Amino acid sequence: MNPRDSELLDLLAPIYEKLQHLQYQPQAISKIPNVLHFIWLGPKNFPPQSVKYVRSWLAHHPGWKVVFWTDRDRQPPCSAMEVRNIANFSWSKLKHYYDGSLNWGEKSDYLRYEILAQEGGVYVDHDFYCCHSIDKLIQNFDFFCGLELPHHLVQGRAITPCNALLGTTPNHEILNAVLQCVEQAWSLAPTKFCESRCSEFDLVMNRSYMPLTHAILSTIATAKGANIVFPAAYFYSKEPVPTVYSKHIYATTWALSQTEQLTQQTYVRS
Repeated sequence: MNPRDSELLDLLAPIYEKLQHLQYQPQAISKIPNVLHFIWLGPKNFPPQSVKYVRSWLAHHPGWKVVFWTDRDRQPPCSAMEVRNIANFSWSKLKHYYDGSLNWGEKSDYLRYEILAQEGGVYVDHDFYCCHSIDKLIQNFDFFCGLELPHHLVQGRAITPCNALLGTTPNHEILNAVLQCVEQAWSLAPTKFCESRCSEFDLVMNRSYMPLTHAILSTIATAKGANIVFPAAYFYSKEPVPTVYSKHIYATTWALSQTEQLTQQTYVRS
């Protein structure tokens, strides 16, 4: 295992061991709002195969508010969802980077960060199948996400917290740090995509995916509340490892989705 991955796991493992028992303790009041956020941007229609995944979340979370964020006039995948057009969304920090990106996946990253920083709730990519309710997670934690499966190196890291499923209270320190890390990443990254898909992928990973890792590294040890990064089996397991809460299908979205490109390439193992 490389030193950067060891650094991350050495930070996260003790926190997980200390707090993981909370996921089994029901509480009368939730810390995180019981709101599910889904995002679909761009001219393509919402994938028909993902409708069943959205329905799985509705089935396991009756009484939750479910929001479908989009950038144009379109019907939601399920009638129970509330449609919110981002034309009416008040950005705080990332509108400039959203407008400056040419990639729908990157735009979605910026939008989810802003939504969660302002409103809280749980963001879920469209290609997640829900296996169990996450009610106890929002009742007991102020912030949660999961590690991605080991992947090809990004900034020298084969293990990273994934932004495909995030739960947080509004105005959380980690999300506010993510917004700052995005600004820093743009100041360091090239301003235009290269011609190859790989170069586009690497640029997007640096500008919009990795800010979550850097924010967690710098903030989780001192942030107030119960904040946890779960092992990959909780949300991202692959056969034969059983999943805990959800299963990520890794459906194609932009070029290939960020996490799909990560995990389809050769794993880096210790």
